Amino acid sequence: MSTFDEILPVVIDVLRSKAELLQKLVPLVVNRDLNGRVRLVLNKKLSDDAEAKTILEALAQTLSDRMVLFESDPLAVTQGSPHFLLDGFNDVTVVDRLAAETDWANITPVTEGAPRIVFFSIKGGVGRSTALAATSWSLAQAGKRVLVMDLDLESPGLSSSLLPEERRPTYGITDWLVEDLVD
Repeated sequence: MSTFDEILPVVIDVLRSKAELLQKLVPLVVNRDLNGRVRLVLNKKLSDDAEAKTILEALAQTLSDRMVLFESDPLAVTQGSPHFLLDGFNDVTVVDRLAAETDWANITPVTEGAPRIVFFSIKGGVGRSTALAATSWSLAQAGKRVLVMDLDLESPGLSSSLLPEERRPTYGITDWLVEDLVD
C-alpha cells in the first residue's frame, strides 16, 4: 500500500497507462486521505454506463484500496478544500480529504511572530534534548533571544543543562501542567 506522499505518482502512472480510456471518465476527482488511500469521484451519469464500468474495472486492477463515488457535480467536492490539478492532466483534480473536520493540509497560517523551532521524536534517547540544548546555546551566543520549553513529560531536564544554578526555576512546565490539572 502507498503512503500519502507516494500515492500521487502511482495515480499518475495508472492514469497515463489508461489515458485513452480516461477521456470517458473526465472530469475526474481523485480524493486522497492521510493513509494514502484514494477515492475516485465521478459524474453520477456514469454510474449506469457499461463502458465506464469497464474502464473503472481496468483502473481497479492497478489501483489498490480504491473506491468510486458518484456525485451529480464531481467538482463540487473541491469547494473549500485544498485541491489542485494532477500533473499532466487537465481534467483530473486532486482533493485532500480533511481529518476530524479540520484542514490538516493547512495547519496554521504563517505568522509574523517569533520564529519557532520544534524538536520532536516519538522515541526517547535519540539526542533530541542534546540537539535542542546545542541549538539554543548557539542562537543565544549569536545574540538571539531564546525561550526553551522542555515538554518531555517523562524526563524533563533541559533547564539543568542550560541555566546556571542561581537561575534555575523551582518548578517546571511539568509541575505547572500537573497543578493545572488538579486545580
